[in-house]
Amino acid sequence: IYAVWGIITTAFMWSAMLKVANSLGTGEEQGRMFGLLEGGRGVINVAVAFIALYFYGKLGETVAGISGIIIASSILCFVAAILAWFIIPDKVSGASDKIQIKDVGKVLKIPAVWIIALVVLSCYSVYIGSTYLTPYMTEILGLSATAAGAIAIAKSYCLQFVAAPVGGAVAD
Repeated sequence: IYAVWGIITTAFMWSAMLKVANSLGTGEEQGRMFGLLEGGRGVINVAVAFIALYFYGKLGETVAGISGIIIASSILCFVAAILAWFIIPDKVSGASDKIQIKDVGKVLKIPAVWIIALVVLSCYSVYIGSTYLTPYMTEILGLSATAAGAIAIAKSYCLQFVAAPVGGAVAD
């Protein structure tokens, strides 16, 4: 389910989100725009994760609890998609809708693209590796799943909504 979630949201929503964020600022403001985008995503992630964690704790930290959270998250994704359909304009000013295969080939020949891809891959590898902190806290340190989840949310998302806007400003 999680893999399908990732594929669907990446395939259908990621490019639209980037296009809208890109259209919000000038060329000199792109770092701040994307920093604010990531910071905003961090705020939403913290809120949604803590709400989910609250209900998971109330449901007794069971399989039924996590199933309920997955169903609620799925419904939230559908609601967000419907809202995006009506709120985001059909045409974003200054954006081209046509992507050609030859353009992809040109981009892939740029060495900086590969360096950036390596940096992103490295960051995600560390990020994914840090997810083992939660099972470590529950299995080795003996924390409850709810307490370990709260620490994991703070580690993952609280840093995102603070660091992303700062990083964007530095990038500009």
